[in-house]
Amino acid sequence: MKTDQEKPRDTQPVTLQFKVAFDSKPDTEIESGLYAFDASGKLLASSVLKEGQAQLSLTEEQSRFARVFVAPTGRVAGEKNPTLATMERIGAYEPVWKFDPKARVNELAPIPSDI
Repeated sequence: MKTDQEKPRDTQPVTLQFKVAFDSKPDTEIESGLYAFDASGKLLASSVLKEGQAQLSLTEEQSRFARVFVAPTGRVAGEKNPTLATMERIGAYEPVWKFDPKARVNELAPIPSDI
């Protein structure tokens, strides 16, 4: 019988650090969150961005295929279970991102000023 310690490494959640900035500083602070979805559109994890940083807890397997979005928390707050369709509807930013298990911090491309 397998114990938790014998589980393969890619099935145990790890905390991933993310850093994201704006191309140009907005006039007012925008409360934003980071949202990760699997290929089928299921929300895997979310976190509030604080000072341009957030943490998501994902397994290595989830991280390899996750789609990551940045969206204003106020526009997502009314959604009980945000989906990919939610992200598209509100015009959330989806930076290009590739999981690197060796990266201590995942720096995402800056959010364009027109978003």
